[in-house]
Amino acid sequence: KLRSIILDSQSKMTLLKQQHEKMLREKQATEDALAEERQQMKIVGLEKEQINLELKRMKLREKRATEFIKCLRGLVSHVKNDSDDSRTMAIDQVIEMIGSDIDLGDLVDIDILLQNEGFIS
Repeated sequence: KLRSIILDSQSKMTLLKQQHEKMLREKQATEDALAEERQQMKIVGLEKEQINLELKRMKLREKRATEFIKCLRGLVSHVKNDSDDSRTMAIDQVIEMIGSDIDLGDLVDIDILLQNEGFIS
């Protein structure tokens, strides 16, 4: 009877050892997976930070481009106004010098032509 108890205890101990080893392997696999996920989280965090920096750079570029376009539009407007005034005065002066005998009605206005062709707005 004692022998039976000893054999039974030994088989239980062997079974417990096997379960313990299995649990240790599972624990190690879980820890490895956790370490891999933590590493992946670090990589994703760095990528997110890099994307945020790129976004800030792009917003700054957009702001500068918008400011540049506003300045450029203002400059073009001033040049156009100055040009219109000068052209009007120059055309009036040319017409005065030529006299009223010449009919300029059939001439094509270059601005209208460029606007119709889509070169200016």
